[in-house]
Amino acid sequence: MTITPEQIKFRAGKIGASLEAIETVIMWGQVRDSATLSDRDKKIMAQIFGVDGEEEMPYKEVAEWHKISKQRVRQLVARNLRKLKNRAKEL
Repeated sequence: MTITPEQIKFRAGKIGASLEAIETVIMWGQVRDSATLSDRDKKIMAQIFGVDGEEEMPYKEVAEWHKISKQRVRQLVARNLRKLKNRAKEL
């Protein structure tokens, strides 16, 4: 299933992501195969934003799935968005 930029904007808006974060996630397709993120971080981002064949999941469910706190998921998403943004600038 291919996700459209509009779907990503809607999903990101639901979690309060900024426009900058939304644009970064749209660039996900350009960098997801790179070594920018660990496999765990890629999985977390895919679960939060519902990309790469993953169902969109709330922070709580992602936290339970990875056996970490909901706050840690938020921290990882923020860090990963920064990493993706920086990587996309390099491309």
